[in-house]
Amino acid sequence: MSTITISLTHRMPSFNEIYGSKHWTHRKKLKDDMGLLFKEKLRPHKDVRIDRFTVGMAYNSRLDPDNTTFIMKILVDTMRGMGIVSNDTKRYYRGLSVSPDESLSFDQYIFTINEV
Repeated sequence: MSTITISLTHRMPSFNEIYGSKHWTHRKKLKDDMGLLFKEKLRPHKDVRIDRFTVGMAYNSRLDPDNTTFIMKILVDTMRGMGIVSNDTKRYYRGLSVSPDESLSFDQYIFTINEV
């Protein structure tokens, strides 16, 4: 079973910021910028292939757990685009967990992708 762990220290946009943005071009730019960050972190794992998976995120930032959903969406979409995961429907994407962790540096996010 494969496990991928990546760490990222960066100010991430909240779901509220995305949902309330005034124009679709702002949302697209945020999505594209985050996708590039994830792609860079996932590059060492580009040859890994995972069929069914879960994603966990531990983080320390100003965001409430429910405001991190956009971040998880972009991570999974990036993995799918890179071919690391084959699909992100519920048959393949078996769950997610989000856990605030104040022992991490501020604006640090640790993502763990587990094959199940």
